[in-house]
Amino acid sequence: MKQKITKGKVIRNCLQLSAAIVVAGGVGFQFHENHQLNSDLTTLKNNHKETVQKLEEANKSNKQLEKNNKEMKETTDKLNNDIKGFKEKEKSLKDETKFLKKQTKSLKEVNKKLEQSKKELQGKLQEEREYPSRLKTNTPTKNSSKTKTRSTTAVSSNTSNKVVQGVGTAYTSNCAGCTGTTASGKSVSPGMVAMDQWVPLGTKVKITCPEYPQINGVYNVEDRGGAIHGNRVDIYMTSHSEAVKFGKRDIKIEILN
Repeated sequence: MKQKITKGKVIRNCLQLSAAIVVAGGVGFQFHENHQLNSDLTTLKNNHKETVQKLEEANKSNKQLEKNNKEMKETTDKLNNDIKGFKEKEKSLKDETKFLKKQTKSLKEVNKKLEQSKKELQGKLQEEREYPSRLKTNTPTKNSSKTKTRSTTAVSSNTSNKVVQGVGTAYTSNCAGCTGTTASGKSVSPGMVAMDQWVPLGTKVKITCPEYPQINGVYNVEDRGGAIHGNRVDIYMTSHSEAVKFGKRDIKIEILN
């Protein structure tokens, strides 16, 4: 028996076929979408892994940088300390140099004084070589005594109360060949001086030395000397060191008689 195909059945079959096609298409689309999602997820995982690696490398670099910065800071601190130490040493050297310059200046002044003292001592030694005979026995004869007495009398009237500026030196009897006897025949003793012929033996003189007041006083002229000329007075002293200390000085001479 043949089945009658109606228009309604045809439409219904067509709709069923269309629905089946739509469902099949939806399933295929869903499968394609899932595949794409899986691919994207795999890509994201790979990217994440690379990102993590890069972050780890960045952390390592940061740690290395921190280590380098710490080392640089330590080096900088050390350099600063060294610079500070160098500045302190420089200051110390400057102070030491200043002190040495001051010491050098002081030593030069001392050396200058020593040179001056040396010259004075050399002069004194030369003078002692020139007139050591005045300390040897020199007893005057009767005639010479009379002559000296007349000379003394003649000059006394001209020299009494005369004040002159002169030079003072000192001597002792502690020398080779010296007997300690003066030109007047007396033994040397404190209070005696040697002067030039213009001042008679036995004359009293007042000597004043502002820069060496220890020798200020009245003395008797009892001696002569080959190097005693003009207004020079050679003062007898018992101590050689005292005579050297006195050296050669400016004095005032007042003839008292």
